[in-house]
Amino acid sequence: MLKLTTADYKRLRADTLLIPVCEKKNIHTDPAVKAVVKEAQQLPEFSGKKDEVVLLYAPKQLKAKRVLLRGLGNAEELDAETLR
Repeated sequence: MLKLTTADYKRLRADTLLIPVCEKKNIHTDPAVKAVVKEAQQLPEFSGKKDEVVLLYAPKQLKAKRVLLRGLGNAEELDAETLR
C-alpha cells in the first residue's frame, strides 16, 4: 500500500525518498529538496525530462540513504496521467 504524507525532509530518516522533478521549472518549496534537485540537474544525465531517473546516495541535505529523482517533463504539460 502506498502512503503519502507531509514531512520535514531534513529530519526524515528513510531508505529511499522519491522526488518528482520538472524540466526547466522548480516545483518544490523546501530548501533542502531544492538543493538536491539542483545537484541532480547538474549531472549530464538528468535534467527533469519525462521518465529520466537518477539515484543519489546519502545527499548531505537530507537524512535519506538514497534519493530517487524522477523527471516529469515540462511543468506546463503535466496532467493527472503523468502524475499517476
